[in-house]
Amino acid sequence: MSESKVGAEDVASFMRKIDAVCGKIYKQMGQGHDEKVYQKALAIELRSLDIKYEKEATIELFYKNEWVGEGKADFVIVAPDGNSIVLELKAVDGCSHGYKQQLNCYMDALRAQFGMLINFWQPGNGGTPDTEKNRLVSHFAKRQSDQMVKFSVTADL
Repeated sequence: MSESKVGAEDVASFMRKIDAVCGKIYKQMGQGHDEKVYQKALAIELRSLDIKYEKEATIELFYKNEWVGEGKADFVIVAPDGNSIVLELKAVDGCSHGYKQQLNCYMDALRAQFGMLINFWQPGNGGTPDTEKNRLVSHFAKRQSDQMVKFSVTADL
């Protein structure tokens, strides 16, 4: 898939738009909900914006050309230029390396160029609500040849 611009909106700005939608959901719903609640809310927002997506997209996994199992990506979103963006949602106290690796594996399996890991932050494990409330943590990934370029954004809402 190409990374050509469609109008003024390229994939990076489209991903920021999705991130802003997640921030809107978080701001309205608050923290502490199950991941599935945020997933359903995001599906509502994506439909209202006429953004094409597949929810809980099945990812078949193979070893030596034999099927060994499957995973489920929370969303596979189609950007305006046709690029696929794998979107994983979490609602946990911190994003471990394992969640980022899961996103990378889904991107590999789908041969997706872009991925997003959005954590609807929940306080707990010693954190105080004052310092951890209103946090949305996003991890973005973009594949360049055989390497992943990653960056994180923590937004105070």
